[in-house]
Parts: sequence; structure tokens; C-alpha cells
Amino acid sequence: MPDIESTKVKRYSTKEISENSAGVLKGAASDLGIWTQWLDTVAQHPNESANNCAAIMASPYEDTRELRSAREWEDLEGTIAVGEPGIPLVHRSKSGNFYVDVQYPATVVEGAREHYRGLPVKVDLEDEVNGPAFSAATDKWGAELKDAGPNVGHIIYARYGLDGGPGPVLPDPEIVSDAKALAAYCREIKRDAENLIFKFDATIDATRRNIMNPKIEQPEQDAVKVQKAAQAEGAPAMSAAAPMQEFDAASHVGDPAAIYNAAASAAKSVSGDKSGQVPGNHI
Repeated sequence: MPDIESTKVKRYSTKEISENSAGVLKGAASDLGIWTQWLDTVAQHPNESANNCAAIMASPYEDTRELRSAREWEDLEGTIAVGEPGIPLVHRSKSGNFYVDVQYPATVVEGAREHYRGLPVKVDLEDEVNGPAFSAATDKWGAELKDAGPNVGHIIYARYGLDGGPGPVLPDPEIVSDAKALAAYCREIKRDAENLIFKFDATIDATRRNIMNPKIEQPEQDAVKVQKAAQAEGAPAMSAAAPMQEFDAASHVGDPAAIYNAAASAAKSVSGDKSGQVPGNHI
């Protein structure tokens, strides 16, 4: 497979795309309706840059949840409809160079295998079974969300389909009038939202697994019974393997690394995937 830089599209330049995206973002920052659309795009594509989210928002495609390059769609046996321009985005290669990466939504692709990375399953805090567990698991993140500001809050509520989120707020006119200040302002919003989304995704993944695989009391094994009987008669105790500890996501809300590692371990055990990659909820 050729290096990604050798396949970059020549008809676009990174400068051209970046300048166009920055112009779209400036226009969005002056109109509450368009600004809200940009925040919603960040909710769907938190791993993309602020400028790339502006480019995605301004594209002619109605559904952009699933974006892949032509080569990625080809690997999935998909064929892009003739004449589709795609969405040119600016990405950085492993060597640190910027290049134009044209992405295509699933709506213009035919014949591809099942491919959706998928948006997170919406959180139902009113569910009688899952509600209390999710509330406990995300309590700390909720506290962080209150301090994150209304725009970040809107992104999180939009991503998980929660009602009652804060309304978006336009940047101050002084920020909008300064290109560098606006770029920094939007990068900060995107970065804060991405960090919270990572924490929420990992916590929710682990909590769902606890709900789907509750702790079950195992019957006492014969070897344990023999050991207890020997101890009662004063005989030396046999060494026993440490019992497996159940992971309680709700009690680890302050440690996202532990939550993610536990979720990855569970995914590895269930799927046999040696990489231990947590399936789903990652865009």
C-alpha cells in the first residue's frame, strides 16, 4: 500500500483549503444558527480540527457521519459515485507534513461492506435499569461539564442525545474580528469537547459492560472446600489463586485510564481481539 502522502489530491492546496475553512468558521461565529451547526459537527467529528469541522459543515452533503477517503472505501469494496467532489480536509501525516485528504460520505458510496463506525448509542438517563448506573458513572464528568462553558456543553449534549443542554453562545465580536484569536477560541472549544467525549465514551462503555455482565456468585469449588476443611483441622493452608475482581466503573469515575483499560480488557476477552481495542463509540 503506498504512503498516504503519495496519494494526496493535487488539485487542492493545503493553504487554499485552510483559508476557505477559516472563512467559513468566521462566518459561523457571526450567526447563531450556523454556529450551532458547527458545534453539532464537532459533536459528530470530535477528532477533526476546528477548520475541518467547518469544511464538513459547509459541504453539500446532508449526512456526513461516516467519512472515508477513496482508498478506504475501495478497501471496503465500495465504489464512489461518478462526479462526487467529496470534502477536502487538511490532515497531517506521520512524518508531520500537512496534506489534502478528500473524504466521501457513505451516502455517495455503493457496494461497500458493513462499515459504519457509528455514533455513540444515545444515553437514556430515565431507563429504570441503566439510568442509575449511568448517572453514577458520569457524575464527575457532569461536574466538569458545568465548568466547561455553554458551547462545550452543547456539543456533549448533542453527541449523546441528551435534552436540556445549554444553548450555544457566539464569540465576542472582538474575537471574531481577530483571525488568530478566533482560531484559538475554536481550537479550545474543540479540544475541551474532545477530552470530555473521550472520558464519557470510556466510562459509558465500561458501565454498559457491567450492566450487560453483572457479577454472578460462583458456587464454592471443591478445592476451596478441601482447603477450608484442612484449616479447620489445623493443617497448613494451601495457596489459592486470587479471586477475580469485578470492575465497578461507577467507583472509578475519577480515573479514566483505569476505566478505559478495563473496557479494553473486557473487549479483548470477549472478542479474542489481541489488540484489546474497545469496539464502538469511536469515530
